[in-house]
Amino acid sequence: MNKPLAILSIFFGVSCLCGLPEGTTGGVSTTSTDGKVMTITAPDGSIFNHTRFNVGSDESVRFVQPGVNARVLNRISSNSPSRIDGRVEANGKLYFAAPGGLIFGEGSVIQARHLQAMGGDIFDSDFIENRDRYPSLSGSVKNEGLIEADRIVLGGKSVTNSGTVNARSGSILIATGEGVEISNADGSFAVEITEGINASGSMAGDMAGNALLQSGILNASSVELTGSSITQSGKINASEVKFSEFTEISGDNGVVNSSNVELQTKANRFSNVSLSGKANAISTVHLGGSFNEIKVRSAHSLSVKHAEAGLSEVIAQHADFRVDDGDLDIKVSFSPVFTSSSSSLLLGAKDGSVDTAVFDFISDFDQVVIFGNNVDTEIAAGLNTQADDLFVLNAISLEFDSLSVGLDAATIFKLEDENPGFNLSGSNQISDNVSSDQSDGNSLPDGDLAGIPGPSLGGSSNQNVAVPDGVPSLSDVVSQQVGDGRLSEEQLTAAMNLGLYSEYSYLLQSIPEDEVKLIEFGESGGSSTLLGGDYASMSPVVVSNERALPEVSIGSDKGWDTYSSADMTSDDKGESEEKNLIDEGLVSDDQPKDPIPTVRVVGTKPLAPVTRPVFSPQASQMLEQALTPAIKETLKGFSNR
Repeated sequence: MNKPLAILSIFFGVSCLCGLPEGTTGGVSTTSTDGKVMTITAPDGSIFNHTRFNVGSDESVRFVQPGVNARVLNRISSNSPSRIDGRVEANGKLYFAAPGGLIFGEGSVIQARHLQAMGGDIFDSDFIENRDRYPSLSGSVKNEGLIEADRIVLGGKSVTNSGTVNARSGSILIATGEGVEISNADGSFAVEITEGINASGSMAGDMAGNALLQSGILNASSVELTGSSITQSGKINASEVKFSEFTEISGDNGVVNSSNVELQTKANRFSNVSLSGKANAISTVHLGGSFNEIKVRSAHSLSVKHAEAGLSEVIAQHADFRVDDGDLDIKVSFSPVFTSSSSSLLLGAKDGSVDTAVFDFISDFDQVVIFGNNVDTEIAAGLNTQADDLFVLNAISLEFDSLSVGLDAATIFKLEDENPGFNLSGSNQISDNVSSDQSDGNSLPDGDLAGIPGPSLGGSSNQNVAVPDGVPSLSDVVSQQVGDGRLSEEQLTAAMNLGLYSEYSYLLQSIPEDEVKLIEFGESGGSSTLLGGDYASMSPVVVSNERALPEVSIGSDKGWDTYSSADMTSDDKGESEEKNLIDEGLVSDDQPKDPIPTVRVVGTKPLAPVTRPVFSPQASQMLEQALTPAIKETLKGFSNR
């Protein structure tokens, strides 16, 4: 590397402190040691060359810089990784360039205004010009400790974080590749990954050695993970999270808490993504590039958008988006990569709705499962045409986690129990169509399946399907039917393994329509919307003439309000109020009529809850007819009182 003429190169050695940096040259600085603490006073732009930079668990290195924006570069020439198990502190910007790699051990603490730790080298001229370009990343970076800074960059041939990285008000970038150039655009990272001279142009070449393993904790305002193969089994807490330049993301065992997650695949690759952890809390996911398979799950409402403004189509061969509590809002349309290969789409909201402005794109996929509380009222009704191999079914009994494209035999049995007109496991559905020339059991019957109530079941059931080892022939399955003429779960599974029902799609209503109406009714204001308020429950108290009324033990624990005869505007009103108490059995008719008793409001007694057993189609229809637009507008005024 060429040394800049503006920097005076001097040599200083460190002896007898074998755990601290060794063989250090370069820089205009002063160095002092006090026991196991090394203090380096470094002017802005200092460049140091170390043969090794090891710090023991009980040792510390401190960089004293003229200001928070001052920079110091530590180049480490060793071919083996430098290990830091103690503390390294800097009040400015701290850079490590270590082609042999870096390990921040368990118990280590790294604190700086800005930290950049790279498993590669940088030219002096690039550093002086504030250009973060590492043409060759040959070393690995591993963090098992605590790193704290406003801006943190970890990069190498591979990067592993099993510790904690905190940049709560700033940003974190973790990048892997053959080389990398980092720039700051509008306050955010702009990262360019280079493949290097020896890198293969194939996907296998992308995956070789360029792994990013995140099993620790990342806390920041923004986090970006860049690399071909990314494993996210840790926890990411950030307002903005971006995964970029990837061909593979494995995140089923991780947690992502973020308002916005962007998934930007590697160019000209059909990438795989699985962020299906149940604990994810993702509000919006932005999709860019093409996907072979993508799975995203969120614990609360999720919106799916395109990463580029003005675009709405996402290319994905297999897509699976799920929400456990809330709504799934699809702002894009999906199209499979290849129409000649099998494709699938699963959209599920456990307790909410699946909302999309366009419905007909689902017909582009071979198999579709949509699970939500608005399937009957919106999804099915929104289709211009309904395919013969598409079922619209009630699915109250299904477990959300059991949903899979194509469904399994156990799920089909549950759906049959819940939907009397739905029958896929009846052996006659198979036996009536077993071809007489099916002697080897290696093909499905010719023609359509017949006699199944509900939607017509056309589909391509005449294709030849290779039989997996150990699976009985279709004829054998039928001949072993149980006594009620229904296949067992094991037999249905065997038939499905042969390819039966292989292209069926399902629209599944997760909650009965009457309960959906009740939910919507509650969200619009409930009983207050209809009645304009709540009824007060009153408790009479002792007043003059030694007259008392029995206490009424109903109502809530809200505060007490007092009403007495002084509040009455006329004797007639008082008599009317007492008559009401007599009618309700709270006052005896032979008691003295004066004075009017004081009563206290003990809170509100809500209407008795409307539960599913009292619902009926007639009641639902009456409620719907009663709430005309004019009445709804009138009731809105009451709900605001």
